[in-house]
Amino acid sequence: MFFKNRLKRFFVEDQSGVILVELIVMLPAMLFAFYMGFAFFDAYQAKVASERAAYTLGDLISRETGTVDSAYIDGMGEIFTYLTDADQDDYWFRVTSLTWSDEDEGHTIDWSDATTNNSAMTQSELNSILESIPLMADGDTIMVVETNETYTPILSGMIGNQIFKNINIVRARFVPAVLYEDS
Repeated sequence: MFFKNRLKRFFVEDQSGVILVELIVMLPAMLFAFYMGFAFFDAYQAKVASERAAYTLGDLISRETGTVDSAYIDGMGEIFTYLTDADQDDYWFRVTSLTWSDEDEGHTIDWSDATTNNSAMTQSELNSILESIPLMADGDTIMVVETNETYTPILSGMIGNQIFKNINIVRARFVPAVLYEDS
């Protein structure tokens, strides 16, 4: 009984050092929560910047009344890196002009060009994104603007590299179709 009362007094009634024990237990959890909150916020911010840049580039191309060429597409890629703060090797940008034909019952690729990190769209790549393309009238032309960016987290650890891929469908605003000129 004496021993039991002494243990009770020592462990239950004596509260010296309790704050230190709570700190040791809770500090790693608090630091982990802060780290994950910062990492997820940074990833979300990069994803939103990538989407906004893709919409901006699509809008710029849709307003084009002249012809575009490879240098124009490369310039759009530079704008994308500026807007997203992406590394030169970690992204690609591609524009493809498509026309719907009722006679062929399918899309035909009028032209396609990409930045140096990727190639022009192929028919098999077009077939893989058909669910993203809206219904079109016969002879209607649209442009598929694709961006692909590899995101490297600012704090590596729990979150690995992510690939942000955006596919935007736009129509030429002031002309029936944006034309491409080989350079």
